[in-house]
Amino acid sequence: MEKPDILKILNDKLLTAYRRINALKDEVWQLENQLQDRDDVIKMAVEKEKEKEKEKEKEKEKEKEKEKEKETEKENEIQALTEKVEQLENQLKEIDDVIAKECQSRRSTIGAHKVTNKHMRRRTEPRGTNMLHLLGIVAGLLLVIMCFSKGLKDGNKPKKTQLLEVTNNNNNNKKKDLSEEDVHLLAKILSLGLVDADPNYLHHLKGYRDLRVG
Repeated sequence: MEKPDILKILNDKLLTAYRRINALKDEVWQLENQLQDRDDVIKMAVEKEKEKEKEKEKEKEKEKEKEKEKETEKENEIQALTEKVEQLENQLKEIDDVIAKECQSRRSTIGAHKVTNKHMRRRTEPRGTNMLHLLGIVAGLLLVIMCFSKGLKDGNKPKKTQLLEVTNNNNNNKKKDLSEEDVHLLAKILSLGLVDADPNYLHHLKGYRDLRVG
């Protein structure tokens, strides 16, 4: 029998091992390539995410700048409105001053007109003419009633009455003194406040004092 060739067997085993090693190397290389590809993909994804984040940050910065611009515009508008308001307030103050001066001048003019009218009334109308006339009539009526009541008490009926009104200061010869009863009556009228104690008022009342039986 022939002896097996040990060297050949060993060579075959070495070749087989070498082939396996090469195959394993190929697998390792493939795996490395896959890992590298994956790493590249991951890096690309990370870079994309970073770029997206950068873009977002840029957009945020742009939005912040826009907000700042809007705030600046609002501040400028507020400043402009404040200046307009101040101008309007100054104009209103000027208008108020003008109105106040005009009112003051008109008040002074009206006061001057009132004083002028008052002086004109004093010049044209006697003092208390209407009141004197009314009070003279009242006093005359009271005197008539008193004299009639006195005549009825005495039993003498008056035949004729004559009421003299003295209004002119030049007719002093027609004036007569009041009787005691007339004086008492005038005192009562004065006490009731119907007539002022001014001598002119009393002088006017003396014109209605004469009631005689004809």
